[in-house]
Amino acid sequence: MNSLAENTKDAREARILKDVQILGQCERFKAEFGEVIRFKINDEVYDLYIEGEYPIKPPRLFQVLPQNNFFGSDLVEALLGSSWSEMNSISDLIKNLPTSFLGKYHLGSTFPLYLFNQFPIFTCIALNPTNFKETGVSKLVISSTYLFHIQDFKGKAGHLVSFGTLKGIKYIKTSRDNKKISINWRGPVDLIQVFKSNNAIEIAEVILTNLQKKGIKTKRLKLNQQLIKEEDVSPQWALRIKINEIESEIIETELELERELSKNKINALIQLYQKAIEYYSALGDDKFDSYLGKIRGLMGNPDVLKALTEENQVVVKEESNIAKEIEEQEIWPVNINN
Repeated sequence: MNSLAENTKDAREARILKDVQILGQCERFKAEFGEVIRFKINDEVYDLYIEGEYPIKPPRLFQVLPQNNFFGSDLVEALLGSSWSEMNSISDLIKNLPTSFLGKYHLGSTFPLYLFNQFPIFTCIALNPTNFKETGVSKLVISSTYLFHIQDFKGKAGHLVSFGTLKGIKYIKTSRDNKKISINWRGPVDLIQVFKSNNAIEIAEVILTNLQKKGIKTKRLKLNQQLIKEEDVSPQWALRIKINEIESEIIETELELERELSKNKINALIQLYQKAIEYYSALGDDKFDSYLGKIRGLMGNPDVLKALTEENQVVVKEESNIAKEIEEQEIWPVNINN
């Protein structure tokens, strides 16, 4: 007498074989937590990723070739125009292929790491940004467009914890020992992620290179001053060092404001922004627009306006050690419109 589990397994296999017949010539193989049926429509290659009790559990459909900016995203809902139902079949998907629809990344679901073997993948340890306590082994996958944070599971793909476009990164810092990396994301409330990795510099370099390929200007700053020789001193050199000091102070003040909003610190940061604006304006440098945008963003923040208008207003945020631990270099996208 067959068990319920055996009957379910047989029904699943029968359904997969039926889909294979519909697809015609295709390839079937194991991948991480499930299996894949790879097929071709015209000149485009797709993977039907099946996991768990299919078709009760929705499959995922990935475009493998040609690659696009949303590589690895799931096309199922876009093609159906609704959520998957066990009454749907592979025919409902392939009749809409090829497609220009944009796919979806599923937070909390298993991530198809097998698709990303041609991209840089870094194993690291995620840290709590407020106290630097370890929260688990992770993988960072860097595509041409996205940064994916994946919770590691016995060396397999694991679950997608977070993702964001590279253009959404405000700045990156690496620690002096080059074993920690902090990623600060743009947004109404800045999100900070911190990871421990022996490849911290390499992670930053990959992100920087991908940003530059997209025409996004970046800037590096070292906060520690190097020793100088007397013969190096000149008016031009002194002017350059002055703006380096101003920009280093800007970074430190921005980090202080992430922990505590006070009227004095806000005014100090505004004055530093104004000095940078004057400097780059005189040179006709595009960085003038960047600092002008920083002032506008600062003054458009409701918490900042509240701190400026209320007497002795101080907003203390959760304690952070980032200013002390993450202070070696910054990679800062200064043009987010490209």
